[in-house]
Amino acid sequence: MVARYDYDFGNGSDNPPNKQSSSLERTLQVVSIAGGIVGIIAGIVSLWRGGPRYLIWILVGVAVLLIISVIYKPFKTQLQVWADRRKDRRVAHRNWPEFKKFVHRYGEFVDTRTNTTLHFIVANNLSEPSRTEFAKRLGTPNVGLWYEFWHFFRLRADRQRHTFFELQQAFPEFHYMVSAYNNLCVAAIFEYLPAELRSALSPTDKSTLNGFQQSFANFIDDYTAFAKELSQSRPSLQGQPYYLQRPKPL
Repeated sequence: MVARYDYDFGNGSDNPPNKQSSSLERTLQVVSIAGGIVGIIAGIVSLWRGGPRYLIWILVGVAVLLIISVIYKPFKTQLQVWADRRKDRRVAHRNWPEFKKFVHRYGEFVDTRTNTTLHFIVANNLSEPSRTEFAKRLGTPNVGLWYEFWHFFRLRADRQRHTFFELQQAFPEFHYMVSAYNNLCVAAIFEYLPAELRSALSPTDKSTLNGFQQSFANFIDDYTAFAKELSQSRPSLQGQPYYLQRPKPL
């Protein structure tokens, strides 16, 4: 069974915004701005009429404080948004090339034009009766479907803009693709193989299959390290599953 993952890159809150609080906040902002404007006008009028200077500075100072109190929070929020976007761009710029390397590297295990796929090895490099029995273990979907999944994803990844949003969407999609292949194909041979089939393997067949296992396990190790670091790089990527089961040798 393939594990299901739910990816939520939202703000993590299930509570709708409090409309009453928002309305009150907007009202206070309007009142503060109006008070500030009135204070400035009063200061100008007092200056024009020759009023005491300390009173003018008090009026203008209070007016400025009222206006600053209104614009400070939105301005601080906007600065945080700009800072977060800058960090997102840095993460995307740093990780997109590495991510695409893993996408291309995964083709070694599903590309029907090569002789390195598990399906090719089982169908062509094993002796009988292991060849027939292992082919049954692989079952469906066949390697052609895995190739199509990877091929079109690779083409899309190569032409996508290297933005954080695109990385945010492509990352879990690729992870699920590799996880499904690992669970349905690789694990069927290296994790769930019946003892009688395992013991019937010739030394040559076992060595051939373990050669694939070593290559795939190295890929899993490298990808898991990359995915873990990426998932921890930004808050909006936290929760992204990065672990994949490493196949054991026969």
